[in-house]
Amino acid sequence: MVLLLEKLEVSDILFDNEEKEKKEEPRKNQKIESEENLLAPWLFSCQLGTPLSSLQVLLEFNVNNTIELNVKLWKREEDMWINVLEDISSNYNNYLPDSLSLLDLRKAARKCLLNICMNEILIVLRNVPGKSQALYNTTTMTLVAILASAIYEAWKRIELTDPVSLGRIVLVLDGEDVGSRLRAGNKKLKIEPLN
Repeated sequence: MVLLLEKLEVSDILFDNEEKEKKEEPRKNQKIESEENLLAPWLFSCQLGTPLSSLQVLLEFNVNNTIELNVKLWKREEDMWINVLEDISSNYNNYLPDSLSLLDLRKAARKCLLNICMNEILIVLRNVPGKSQALYNTTTMTLVAILASAIYEAWKRIELTDPVSLGRIVLVLDGEDVGSRLRAGNKKLKIEPLN
């Protein structure tokens, strides 16, 4: 053994630093890409009546991962969650609980939103009251804010616990002159206009 060490010179040992650097580089790029995805806008507005196909092309979604909801049908929070859970259940797992109590609907919605944050989904809310109509439609605006806030919180929860599993979720508010911010509790969510 001693003989082998005496014959071995430092010049015989090759350090492959270039390979290590190449291996580490994709990791850095992947991390940067995922951070950019986390910062990408997810809440948009569009003009009233914008065709669904236009939104799908613009945001790069297809029919299979798109849900369209009419907020005029929402009179109570229960109505909103039933509508959301029914439509998502038709495309994904069945999330609608046996009991339609508000507490059970909220639990089911939380579970549903956590799951869809790990997939790709486009949710278009039709007939969202604009700035001039919001004062007369406070219930509808409150329900839109509750849904947006729930999506935001589900996204943040996945981001903190398992960021690699994050998918892409986009919420589009279709209405006449929708504002640039949505107040959801103590949060103000920025709304990006599409057209």
